[in-house]
Amino acid sequence: MENKFESSKLRKLTTFVFLITSLGIMLLVVLPKDFWKGQKKEAAQSRVLIPEFSNEHTTETVETEVERMNYASGVLPVVKLEDGEVQIAVIAEDFDGDGAEEQVIAYRNLMEKDNLIYITFVDYDEEHHKYRRVWNASTAAVRHATASLFSIDLIGNHRNCVAVTGMNQNDEQTLTAFSIVPANEQREGYPSYKQIIRLVMDGTIVINEIERSQAYQMGFANGASWQISSRGHDPYSANSFDQIEESWRYDPIAAVYRKESSVRIPGAKIEETRLRELLSGGKQGFEQFVDGLWYHITDEGAIDNERYIYFDTAKREVSFYNDDTQQVFRWQSSYATKYGLFISSQNISVATLNRKIDIELKSLDSISVRVSEDVRMRIIMNAPWDGSYRKAQTLRNTGKDAISVSPGIDAEYNSAIGRVFFYQDGSYEIELNGSLNKGKYAFYKIGGYELLEFIPSKDLKLPKQTYRVKRQNGTNELSLARVRLGINGLYEFREAPITLN
Repeated sequence: MENKFESSKLRKLTTFVFLITSLGIMLLVVLPKDFWKGQKKEAAQSRVLIPEFSNEHTTETVETEVERMNYASGVLPVVKLEDGEVQIAVIAEDFDGDGAEEQVIAYRNLMEKDNLIYITFVDYDEEHHKYRRVWNASTAAVRHATASLFSIDLIGNHRNCVAVTGMNQNDEQTLTAFSIVPANEQREGYPSYKQIIRLVMDGTIVINEIERSQAYQMGFANGASWQISSRGHDPYSANSFDQIEESWRYDPIAAVYRKESSVRIPGAKIEETRLRELLSGGKQGFEQFVDGLWYHITDEGAIDNERYIYFDTAKREVSFYNDDTQQVFRWQSSYATKYGLFISSQNISVATLNRKIDIELKSLDSISVRVSEDVRMRIIMNAPWDGSYRKAQTLRNTGKDAISVSPGIDAEYNSAIGRVFFYQDGSYEIELNGSLNKGKYAFYKIGGYELLEFIPSKDLKLPKQTYRVKRQNGTNELSLARVRLGINGLYEFREAPITLN
């Protein structure tokens, strides 16, 4: 009788466990996939509200919008910032090699007068089962819209350093980098960092990355530390365009970067009075100066017709041309610097691709350009768009090569690009497969060539097109070959000509 009772009890227990298991499976199927994940995330993370603000250097709307984009594209912080602290960027990775991710947050404190950018290190507290801030430090950067936070193995010990670049209140470039302290020197069992370089230069700062050994790549040995170089204007020279170049090398004994060399580079003598007026005109004056087409200058001083940059201040766009490739970036914000302009831009097709463009005035018709990509940018030498550029305005000279513009015409043509209508008021329309391209046109002559330029309406967001025109004798037929204007003449694309008849 007792065995029968035990058997009945076991059957009831089995049935109960089966029902509970079935109910659990049904909940997993019915509930959304991110239900449990969402519950956990709400408990662990906080939402940071970014207040509106303004200062004398920039407008309220531009800076706030840039800060919102940096926040939206980054990793959410796992700790709540203090009152007045505003997040700029966050990176998360295993900094100390313990197998778990930590966070570094770049932020600024609106309650502070200097408005410096700080970073804080966040680690998990095993004792209290929560994340907490274990280390804070200031950087030399101030202008948050120009700041970038990234991690990189500067000294070759397989431990990423934390670095912040950006401008200070004097419009100078800055680099502040920190390396992790060895485990036997850490306090309270949490990772701590030491500042290894704090560099300020009214020019450019470059991390010279070199290829490391295969043993380093496989983790068997440490690699060589990377040199840091800076170039700016010589403060001891009467010529404001003379420059000084400094290099910094890591000292493993002192565990800091030390200055290795300093070389003075004489600058060309140019019209300093006019240049000072241009530079003192603020960002609007310099934006007007850079507006237009700029051609790259090779190291030998020759014009590179394959590479140029077009700054369109009216449409707030920057276009990069290389061979037959065009990249268009939305001109989000710009800041006047001591010797030029700093532009933040975003690709119109790829929202995650950002470019920071540092323009430095060299002469009345030449500039030096340095381009850095991505929010977590690495400053690498010989970027494809870096170098000197000359303004294409020199094409519009006087004399026999001077441009002459023809008056508007009233004509209608059929072509491979659609039905083309020219109107006497200087406007055009091109109809093709139900779509309409319209805007302004201009026939003009330069250097013995007749050219036609289509300038689409701004709302179409299409690039302008320039064609070399050949007229058929005795007919109204036109042959158009697409070209690019260069300082040395015309560059003709390898495209079949278009016939208007």
